[in-house]
Amino acid sequence: VYSPDVSYWNMVNDTQNFGYISSFVAYAKHDLAPRKPAGYSQEQILDILKGYEDGRPSSEYPNIIVIMNEAFADLPKTYGFATDEEGTPFIDSLEENVIKGDILVSVFGGSTANTEYEFLTGNTMAFLSEGNVPYMQFIKSEQESLVHELKDFGYQTIAFHPYAAGNYKRNIVYPLLGFDKYVTAEDDLNYRENLRGYMSDEADFLNLIDIYEKRDIKRPFFIFNVTMQNHGGYSLYNSEVDITIKPESEKIQHVQLLEYLSLIKETDRAFKGLVEYFEKEDDKTIIMMFGDHQPGLDADVYNAVKESGESGSVEMSELPYAVPFVLWANYDIESKDSVLTSPNYLRAMLFEAAGIPLSRYDQFLLACQQKYPAINRMGYYDEAGNFMSMANGLEQEGILREYRMLQYANMFDKTAWKQAMTDLAMGGTLSD
Repeated sequence: VYSPDVSYWNMVNDTQNFGYISSFVAYAKHDLAPRKPAGYSQEQILDILKGYEDGRPSSEYPNIIVIMNEAFADLPKTYGFATDEEGTPFIDSLEENVIKGDILVSVFGGSTANTEYEFLTGNTMAFLSEGNVPYMQFIKSEQESLVHELKDFGYQTIAFHPYAAGNYKRNIVYPLLGFDKYVTAEDDLNYRENLRGYMSDEADFLNLIDIYEKRDIKRPFFIFNVTMQNHGGYSLYNSEVDITIKPESEKIQHVQLLEYLSLIKETDRAFKGLVEYFEKEDDKTIIMMFGDHQPGLDADVYNAVKESGESGSVEMSELPYAVPFVLWANYDIESKDSVLTSPNYLRAMLFEAAGIPLSRYDQFLLACQQKYPAINRMGYYDEAGNFMSMANGLEQEGILREYRMLQYANMFDKTAWKQAMTDLAMGGTLSD
């Protein structure tokens, strides 16, 4: 059977060559069945987590704003080419109370929800199959997440995405992750300005501020915002936005790239407005923004960019997976620059910067980050800055082996995970 020919988690080529039914069965066998780590047991989970202690609650928590900015990347920096204007002059100018750097994501040009999943859960796509999209395949019941943790400390938890509510099944997944409210393009938003048919980041951030101003002022505020402005579908011939930045090399002045770079400059301008608003706020607030993946520009654009650049920021094979992050606070925090990490660690980093008590899993993530600062589906960096491919199988050893076990438990063996948490709260002995 060669019909239907579907775009279903990268199955297009397989369905064309082998037919729908055989392709789907092969895919399901390879990608949908959870793979239990060797030696896995509830006792192992308990032993791993025993080495960490839950943090003690505080009396004061800052407001937390997290923005996963669609296709937000710093291509000139990553690929090493010069432009006639700075692309992100405001973000680059931030020096006080700010942590900045790059994250290595596991997706390129799409599959936004996978980076989102890694950030919200602390789990990594490195231990899942290439075709996996956890939002679509695995989240069928309540899922451990930073949202649940923040709710335990009294936070109001809101998700905001100015697009269709059911995109990546977020309308089903978000309540299971712990969000109390989900605001979408279908709601009554005060700001509707579009760029290329998607809500502009300026309008998005103004709506975010509007949601913030209507918050419950008696409780700390948390919002997770997934933007749309920079989404793929870039112009081939005539840019739909004013060109405000160009590469110095004429060889790479493709319309797609010019349009994309100009969009990123708009993101930087909008972020400046957001920061300036919260600079004037008395309530302590942290804002984190990061990209989900690099833009889906045509292959010839990327080939031209790679040939003209002189990048040395990350391993050559990892260039397509590097995107920026920035964490800024309107109060004193320790500043850091040129940090290289990955989205699965960002939540623990955010909590540490915000003074949120760290769970055992968060503390484990920070310990793993010290030894392996960045990890994605392709490989990982060690503490000496060496990049190792997943193909080497080293993730089967040491703390990465423990990471794989913990992730399996909180994704696929939730009864064992909850029992371990209960046993640890009762003194760390396994219940009958």
